[in-house]
Amino acid sequence: MDHGPDDLAYIQHRWVHLDHDQRWTASAGGSYSFFYHTGHPTRVSASMVYGSGLRADGTVPNGRSVPIYATFNLSLVQSFRDLFRVPFLKRTELRLDVLNLFDKTYQIRDGSGIGVGAPQYGLRRTILTGISQRF
Repeated sequence: MDHGPDDLAYIQHRWVHLDHDQRWTASAGGSYSFFYHTGHPTRVSASMVYGSGLRADGTVPNGRSVPIYATFNLSLVQSFRDLFRVPFLKRTELRLDVLNLFDKTYQIRDGSGIGVGAPQYGLRRTILTGISQRF
């Protein structure tokens, strides 16, 4: 990205925020297992990610930030021990994950700022499934 002579003169003699300078980042999560003492426990998990926004151009280079964002995720894992009484199927897990549960559209960066060339958006709602098998 090319910067004008005013930006370069400002940067030459002053400290500026870097493009990845986000003031606050936080995450939280928890999980709970149901039916743990049976042969088929179920685990439910939830997590949250919060960001105060990366830097963007303002009145000075990288002088403002993009809006804050928060995303929420859910996960469900169903385990089976000795599935169908088949000896080599000792433990099978079925998994369902939902990322960005509320389908919140948010910008990670808007394309302005020092060292930033294009806008970038966060992941939209995504549903993933999986199966794992231990032998």
